[in-house]
Amino acid sequence: MRAVISKIIILFSALIVFNLCFFICVNYEGNKPTWICYLFFHLAFLLSFFGYLFTTHRRFKILNIQLATISIIYLVVTFITCTIFLFNPESSQELEFFVFLIELLFYLLSFHYCYLTNRKAENGIIKDLKNSSEHDGWISDLQQLANTSGERERINVLNSIIDEIRSSPSLSNSSVYDIDREIHSLICSLKEQYRVIHVAELVNYKTQICFAVRKRTELLKKTYLKI
Repeated sequence: MRAVISKIIILFSALIVFNLCFFICVNYEGNKPTWICYLFFHLAFLLSFFGYLFTTHRRFKILNIQLATISIIYLVVTFITCTIFLFNPESSQELEFFVFLIELLFYLLSFHYCYLTNRKAENGIIKDLKNSSEHDGWISDLQQLANTSGERERINVLNSIIDEIRSSPSLSNSSVYDIDREIHSLICSLKEQYRVIHVAELVNYKTQICFAVRKRTELLKKTYLKI
């Protein structure tokens, strides 16, 4: 919240500085080109301000850095353009309108494109989170097996499998669906044979499950580093 307030204060400070410089340093009486600059700067300020507020209400703020950046860049570019035209009073009104409208068009197109891109990325992340794996179920099944066992060695093997699963992200996506099914199949098989298998066979299950869990962890890391 403090970061939002500080950035809003900076935006309003820029507005105040521009107005002070405009009314003190610029010959604005009866000068239409200067009022065109004044109008478009305030339009850029309003768009940047509301654009920044819009990004603070998105669910995944990190995906909206581009939106906030585009709004600030548009405000800075408009300020520079205003400065150039104010120091060149001989510029025509038509040229000023054309330049400001082109800048506005590029801003609206860029903002809209980034907004659509971010919505697509957000929907993808939400879909992946909804398609979370049976992470907690695996742990629960293994803990139940550990609770039914009185052998310390067997319990230690099961606890090591549980620790490995806990070290892996609980979310899932299409890149690890096959591995999730493999892990689920191994745990189901282990549950069925647990009472009759020897410790050596239990260790073999541990090796297979831990290998699959590490593989899914690496795949998930690679997937989400690309976002």
